Amino acid sequence: MKNFLKLLIYIFFGSFFLGLIIILRPLIIIRIGKLNTSRIGHLATNTALYYIKNKKINKSKTLDLFYCDRLIANRYLLNLWRKKIIILPRIFLFSIFNLVIKFKYTLKFHYADNNEGGDQDPDQLLLKFEPILKLPDEDIIKGKKILQKLGTDSRKIILFFARDEAYTNYLLSKKIDIRFHSYRNANIDNFIFAAEELTKKGYALIRVGSMVNKTIKSKFKYIIDYSNSEYQSDFMDIYLQSVCEFFITSGTGINEVARIFNRPLLYASFTPYAYSPTYQNNIICIYKKYKDIKRNKFLSLNEMFKQNVAQAYHKDIFIKNNIELIDNTPEEIKDAAFEMLVAIKNNFQISEEDKSLQNKFWDIYYENIEKYANYRLGNRKSYTIQIGKKFLRENLYLLD
Repeated sequence: MKNFLKLLIYIFFGSFFLGLIIILRPLIIIRIGKLNTSRIGHLATNTALYYIKNKKINKSKTLDLFYCDRLIANRYLLNLWRKKIIILPRIFLFSIFNLVIKFKYTLKFHYADNNEGGDQDPDQLLLKFEPILKLPDEDIIKGKKILQKLGTDSRKIILFFARDEAYTNYLLSKKIDIRFHSYRNANIDNFIFAAEELTKKGYALIRVGSMVNKTIKSKFKYIIDYSNSEYQSDFMDIYLQSVCEFFITSGTGINEVARIFNRPLLYASFTPYAYSPTYQNNIICIYKKYKDIKRNKFLSLNEMFKQNVAQAYHKDIFIKNNIELIDNTPEEIKDAAFEMLVAIKNNFQISEEDKSLQNKFWDIYYENIEKYANYRLGNRKSYTIQIGKKFLRENLYLLD
């Protein structure tokens, strides 16, 4: 009975204000939207793309009102967005939103869509505009002080992170199940060698992530397990990504913050292939290897697409096809990290020989995208992302 009465109140409240919004339409168009706040990547990139499209390009005159999911992945990031868009308490907009999306008319005129295309940016809007978010001066000073407490000794910082089940399990406890993404997990231990070698070049390497499964072990002074330190906070999660030299990541939500601040990214043990961010600049990517267990061989790019695993987005598809995903080795990640240092210095220019190999890879990629995953094509048939040069040269079977 209590839930029934609550439902009636929601319907009455939502219907009243939806009617009011429709009546006011000749004077002002009010739109209602929901922010995907339970996952930091979508809170970062989806919202940035919405803002650019609606406020920078179209200069929309609509009054857009947003509310949040039940969970907030990062409250500091959310507060930065509050300075740019109107975010109201969930209780005020939840019922109105759910009515708006039920009818074609209201969906057309009164829905503020901050999820159009998700975090995909085929038009490279994030590159065409200055970063939308800026940290206040007092927060920048605060961040610098905490960096010193972490023991960076004023060294430039490089971040690293490998996706694991920690945040997935947290979401599961809140009845949000994303366990099907487990094929994207990577072993953080494989990143340590690269981190240690980079410290020899004068950098401080900081492992980030608000929830992680295990601590990291290294005798090197400038390998810092920030995730398991007393200094981990929503604020520092954002600050670190706004100032890092680059971010070594297995490709997950947290690195999207670095992306909206236009920081270079090195993707290691990335998968699936069909979801390669071909439109991103200042990116180097090396991939997981797909091993066909029955045939005891690694699959070429053509074979991955034909077997429906290059475009797989669920762990069960790999299991069904008897595919074992092999993480990049510590040596492969180290080599790619050192390539990143050179790439940043040389503005990501590569030799004609390497460019020829890259072009061959992407020709095969787009040919298969058109055949097997056309929904991933968008309006692009080109690439700005780079594959690790040594990785590609040592895995030419991908081009068979």
